[in-house]
Amino acid sequence: MSALFDKHGIPLDRSPENFDASSIDDLRKVIEYHSHRYYVMDDPVISDGEYDALFNRLEQIEKDRPDLVTPNSPTVRVGGKPLDEFETVTHRFPMLSLQNTTTHDELREFEKRLRKTIDLPEDEKIHYVVEHKIDGLAVCLTYENGGFIQAATRGDGTRGEDVTKNVRTIKSIPLMVDFKQALIVQGEVFIGGREFLKFNREQEIKGERTYANPRNTAAGSLRQLDSKITATRPLDCFMHSIRNYEELGITHHHDALELLHKLGFKVTPLRLDADGIEEVLKIAGEQKIYRDKLGYGIDGLVVKVDEFRLQEIAGSVARAPRFAIAYKYPPREGTTTILAIEASVGRTGTLTPVATFEPLFLDGSTVTHASLYNMDEIERKDIRVGDRVVIAKGGDVIPKVIKVLDSESEEHLNRPRFKMPEKCPICDSDVVRDPDGVSYRCVSRNCRAVLLRRIEHFVSKAAMRIEGMGPKIIERFLDDGLIKDIPDLYHLDYGYIALMPGFGQKSADNLEEEIKGSISQSLWRLIHGISIPGVGAEVAKILVKELGSFDRIEEADEEKLAAILGIGPVLAENIHSFFREPHGEQLIKDLKEAGLLAFTEVTESKPGLASGPFAGKTVVLTGALQQFTRDEMKEKLNEAGAKVTGSVSSKTDFVIAGEKPGSKFDKAGKLGVKVLSEDEAIRMLGD
Repeated sequence: MSALFDKHGIPLDRSPENFDASSIDDLRKVIEYHSHRYYVMDDPVISDGEYDALFNRLEQIEKDRPDLVTPNSPTVRVGGKPLDEFETVTHRFPMLSLQNTTTHDELREFEKRLRKTIDLPEDEKIHYVVEHKIDGLAVCLTYENGGFIQAATRGDGTRGEDVTKNVRTIKSIPLMVDFKQALIVQGEVFIGGREFLKFNREQEIKGERTYANPRNTAAGSLRQLDSKITATRPLDCFMHSIRNYEELGITHHHDALELLHKLGFKVTPLRLDADGIEEVLKIAGEQKIYRDKLGYGIDGLVVKVDEFRLQEIAGSVARAPRFAIAYKYPPREGTTTILAIEASVGRTGTLTPVATFEPLFLDGSTVTHASLYNMDEIERKDIRVGDRVVIAKGGDVIPKVIKVLDSESEEHLNRPRFKMPEKCPICDSDVVRDPDGVSYRCVSRNCRAVLLRRIEHFVSKAAMRIEGMGPKIIERFLDDGLIKDIPDLYHLDYGYIALMPGFGQKSADNLEEEIKGSISQSLWRLIHGISIPGVGAEVAKILVKELGSFDRIEEADEEKLAAILGIGPVLAENIHSFFREPHGEQLIKDLKEAGLLAFTEVTESKPGLASGPFAGKTVVLTGALQQFTRDEMKEKLNEAGAKVTGSVSSKTDFVIAGEKPGSKFDKAGKLGVKVLSEDEAIRMLGD
């Protein structure tokens, strides 16, 4: 090599002002190569000092020649200017959650359901890919022309937070890849076990806060508004899927993983093929013993159908795919002593017994409380204050009491049993036992705990999505008499709020915009938000889909409600009673007066209720849409009365094709199914 170049091929005789873009790109490529060797392959070929010299040279050049700085330079990994807040990103492909299973029988049931869904003969095996289930935070990354351009968190599955600046600081994530087509990949950000211990030791030496749980630390680090803080955290990332596989002509999940590995992404080391569920079970048994020997946290295995064609046929239900499942390992356990049992008041007034116990370090975090669910659970396990108990993390997250260790001892039998209080611990109102004989409830709808949690739920992302109304602000508004219940949110004095300490005009204006904007939210969000006992998001969607408008839901009798699939007689009674008891009647009256449009509009229609070219039709989407995300188009089609499915058949009425349509487009041609362009579909929706 010429004396004019160092051993990495970087020119030594160029002063920064003469350094051109091609040679600085070479320097960046060399740095990225060595970064990949160190952080992804764990096989460095130069010393830390040599790497630092390369990096320092690049920093100096970019400092002297800011015109040569690029968004994906290795120097961005140190972080940039703090953000005021995260922007919201709408996912092009929904980020689904996996259904969980913990037993072999449940895994077999999963395959049985799957086989029925995809209509596969009993003698034909399903091919799976088995991977580690990383205990981290889900992210979706987008690359264009080989460059990393965006990262987003899962959020609610449809929309997440833009954490691009923070993800750029994660050294195991490539900023450039040798792939010119658009690439959308999904993975898990985490902190490894050794790295977490080292980080905590460094924090302790500096006299700063230490952390209890690697997963929560990773999640908090990724959501820092100051990316310079994120850059100091030992974040890592395993990628586990390519979302736009159809556009890339990839037909199998295993091939997608191999492409990710080839492009330089860090992919979970475990990616095993399995023919049939019995092979999956064998792998699960073999892999369990390695759980504590890995350098990263896992809470089980992920089992996915390998062939994308079968994945599309299987589709998804609610927020979970039918073609994949998480096999969770048994929860971690530990022993401790119950110090107290107290009743906590929830948003519907239900009292839940909660145990406080001596601090227990369990699977990476310290736990001190566990819900005891109800009196039946306490009596069944005979849990008493002073008992020595086994605590486990259900799903490796939520602590729960598994059993009492000294249940036969004289000491245990002499301890007093817990009794649900006769008066509410918050407002001193009467506590009554519900007709189901299990639940206890505070009779006061004005109980402060009930009010606080009811309003918290109403404004939450799961319901009306009113940003800026956290628990502390709700408490403050209650204390100051600005609100007494949910409808008061729509009659706030924003001029007064602007003068309150800690607010100001901008904060008041933002809050006003959020609250007024919530008036046009989807009807199911409103139904979920008003806290009808037993009515969660999925039940709310079922009600809207089947009955179509708020008035029909409110007027429906118990028989009509109970006849709806997924409701049943007990829930039907809850719904019917809610709209007829005094508080429910007053709440609905006040919300109507507040002008919520969802009461007068049919915001989401059951196929057949709507009229127009898509009413009652079966529609399939394929390819990349330009004017809407797939979720947005699906929602518009549902509102127009269509049923959107994942596969083309002779029963399909329309296929809407975006750019680079895949096999569904070809199948539509073979079956003679009418194909619409995105523009044609939008025109039809507007008719």
